[in-house]
Amino acid sequence: KPIWHANKRWIDAWETFNEFSAHWSWQGEFYMALMDLVEPDGFKLVLYACSTGNPPDACTVFQMLPALHAAKQRGHYLSLHEYGNVGNDIPTLRGTEPYHALRYRHLYESILIPNQADPPLIISECGQNGGSTFPGTRTFIDDIEWYDAHLRQDPYVIGATLFTLGNWAGANFQAALPALADYIASR
Repeated sequence: KPIWHANKRWIDAWETFNEFSAHWSWQGEFYMALMDLVEPDGFKLVLYACSTGNPPDACTVFQMLPALHAAKQRGHYLSLHEYGNVGNDIPTLRGTEPYHALRYRHLYESILIPNQADPPLIISECGQNGGSTFPGTRTFIDDIEWYDAHLRQDPYVIGATLFTLGNWAGANFQAALPALADYIASR
């Protein structure tokens, strides 16, 4: 809590796990207990941060429903990751839908919304090539423009974080920053 308090003016919501794609019911119980601990201090949580392609099936989602219902009721968030070139040879987000890019839509429309377990969604990681190779500025920008146009159609999507600035496995999109800034400014 001291770290959370020290950073409260910069951070709106806290993600505790990243791509812990297992023990779904246990995670749900953990998140609900953590909500009880953090809410008196005004903190918000980001639940699950599922890796690309997760949750894997409807049975898993039903294990997540109690925590997601509580998250919606109590003002917390769900996090998912979406990447191109995971389990296929399509390097971009575009072309991997609905199995990777825009996978969240099926999750929300078929299970979460009907069960009133649809907290706001944050795509806390997304990008091309499984997050391991920058595809070049034009491909990057074209892909992000396409993805953004689709994300904007869904009111429950809060935003998406592009992976990554900095040279992690060659995914650094720093060269595309001027073009990305132009795109953002044009919106």
